[in-house]
Amino acid sequence: MICTFVKNIYEGDNGYRVHLYSTEDESVPKDARNSRAPKGKIWFTGTGYYLPDTNAIDYDLEGKWESGKYGLQLKIEKYKEVLPATEDGMIGYLCSGLIKGIGPKTAVLIVKKFGLNTFDILDQHPERLLEIKGISEIKLHGIIKSCSDSKAMRSIISYLSPFKISEKASAKVFETFKGDSIRILKTQPFQLCSISGIGYKKADEIARKTNCNLKDPLRIQGAIQFTLDEAAVKGHLYMPSADLVVNTTHLLNDGLKVPIINDGMVQNELDKFTGENKLIIDLSRVFKPIFRKAEVIVAKRVLQMLESSTLFPGNLEAELASAQSELNILLATGQADGVKMSLTETISILTGGPGTGKTTTLEVILYIYQRIHPGNKILLAAPTGRASKRMSETTGFSSASTVHSALGLISSNDVTGFFGDKHAIEAQLVVIDEFSMIDMLLAGELFSRIRRGTQLLIIGDPDQLPSVGAGNVLRELIRCALIPTTQLEFVYRQEAGSDIDRIAHLINQGETNEEELKLENSSDFIFLSAKDDETAAQILLDQYLMEVKAHGLDSVQILAPMRHRGKTCVDNLNMKAQELINPPGLGKMEIKYGNSIFREGDKVMQIKNNYDINWTRDNGEQGVGVFNGDIGFITGIGEIDDEMTLTVKFNDSIEVIYLRDELDQLELAYCCSIHKSQGAEFDIVLMPLLTDHYIMLRRNLIYTAITRAAKKMYLIGQKKALFKAIANNDVDARNTLLADRIISYHRRMQAEVIPVQTSLFGKTGS
Repeated sequence: MICTFVKNIYEGDNGYRVHLYSTEDESVPKDARNSRAPKGKIWFTGTGYYLPDTNAIDYDLEGKWESGKYGLQLKIEKYKEVLPATEDGMIGYLCSGLIKGIGPKTAVLIVKKFGLNTFDILDQHPERLLEIKGISEIKLHGIIKSCSDSKAMRSIISYLSPFKISEKASAKVFETFKGDSIRILKTQPFQLCSISGIGYKKADEIARKTNCNLKDPLRIQGAIQFTLDEAAVKGHLYMPSADLVVNTTHLLNDGLKVPIINDGMVQNELDKFTGENKLIIDLSRVFKPIFRKAEVIVAKRVLQMLESSTLFPGNLEAELASAQSELNILLATGQADGVKMSLTETISILTGGPGTGKTTTLEVILYIYQRIHPGNKILLAAPTGRASKRMSETTGFSSASTVHSALGLISSNDVTGFFGDKHAIEAQLVVIDEFSMIDMLLAGELFSRIRRGTQLLIIGDPDQLPSVGAGNVLRELIRCALIPTTQLEFVYRQEAGSDIDRIAHLINQGETNEEELKLENSSDFIFLSAKDDETAAQILLDQYLMEVKAHGLDSVQILAPMRHRGKTCVDNLNMKAQELINPPGLGKMEIKYGNSIFREGDKVMQIKNNYDINWTRDNGEQGVGVFNGDIGFITGIGEIDDEMTLTVKFNDSIEVIYLRDELDQLELAYCCSIHKSQGAEFDIVLMPLLTDHYIMLRRNLIYTAITRAAKKMYLIGQKKALFKAIANNDVDARNTLLADRIISYHRRMQAEVIPVQTSLFGKTGS
């Protein structure tokens, strides 16, 4: 049935879409027809996954009519393009964005030149596009590639859309298998197991619907990898071998009337994996090699650093007294101990909650170190861009960086990519803040790059949320009890009347007595009661609007426990806040990208480290790199060489121009998840908290959120939910052997020399 897209009615987070279509086909059932259709047109509703949403061309839709809650609708199973036959239609198609390199002006020139033969020219004689002003050989190559890729991509998207596989994942299929993609999809879908965004479950669904062999070894291998990956998502570095086999067998037989896979078949494939060193078994624990390698390297490097000695060249007590006098600071005993420890130990840990004086202690450490070692290099780093900028602001060191940047790593999601074979840290003092966010892979890379004799100071709060990636590094380093550690406990900001810090510490201690918490009479910690999700969202948004009007958008931040569910999830609060703060307006440009609308004036967050993207400051200074967690505002939407662009100005006055296909690096930032807020600090924080959030109601989540607020904290919801979260201190145990390895290696130290690999991802073994 030939149809034209009219408008999007609904678009879900999982790619599910409900579209309104127009057609002249009389076969559409009367019960399915929309009464608002123009005369002579038939409108109907179509549903499906990743349906196209441009009216530049028509589509031939195939599917089944299904009756449901919203009446009779077409459940679309596949579609193909119908290229336009008029010059206006051709212009619309060419500048729709489906073909990169052709914008509105170029599209008009092409159709004016070739008329109704335009598509024949594109297919048969694309070199003739060089006759068009503005199309160079380089640009022509891009257009030809885009046309070819676009056809292949649309075939793959059409085939995979019923399986709820995103366009982005479909693109990865094409990148991996090129012209062989459709054949593999139909005959060997388990080759998709290795593709991010598809994986075992989707490949298995495709295989079951295409009657592929469910005993295929590739299927079993994919299920083993999937089971380990799921464990890693939960923070585990390994799985016990017996658990891995049993869980994988259950996964392979799930949904089958008669089980066809047994433990022995899974064990055989696991043995193949370990025989080929694709997986490693260590005392009946199954590791991915990279996880075990990282854990072993950190353990060995810690022992090596503990064995090294650091001499302080001078009178430490005198230097400490002089520093306090010069800086007009009076350190408490715990802070002074932390200063002495960090200056005399090769590796040490400074820990404590908010307001305990970690920043002041670090200020004194840096002051003394620079006096004693004036020629030495100091590296200050944190896991995220926002945390590193905060570190610069509090210490006065303008050169604080992200850990990834300091290590020369290309991507925050793939630590296997770094510049050159070795990128050792040249600094003699390395200080890493917010260390609770460091996962095992990044820790392995960090420790492998620190040179002998370099001093390492680790700063962090182990009571905050652990790293998103696998491992529990800070807790394990403390748990081994071999690394010199100073824990700061006294809350200095309480003296200034900070209820935020007071309540944060009481929550961290498990206090659920309302009289002790004193939630009702605080000037900077405000609890607003709401009976349900919808009420909480409305109260929160009303309060948010008031605070933004009073203090500015950059000073106020919404944090939410849930990303995708309910009225108080990140997605919904972002959409509602955008409507309140930055609604559409005459002359205000916007871009629709995926499920998001980006509009001039929107508050946005960079969600990936990008070390290659160019930026420019107001003073003309230029550089590269924006980082995960950086927040800015959209200042303009326009075109460069017929391609849509979006300009963002970040907090440190750098301006970045994004091309359309780079917009997956951005998301609206009126609200963000608590995990995304780690390492950041905001003047005013608002957070919903309801029993509906039961999955996320844990003490460390609430504690982390509250400690992001510097001046005022709003909790909106139910006290029952708050007390439930405080009482739930069941921090998920993570399968890691780091502390045990450090202790074990320490016991063996006198009996043998432990070799240390110079680089986690180098050629030498561990």
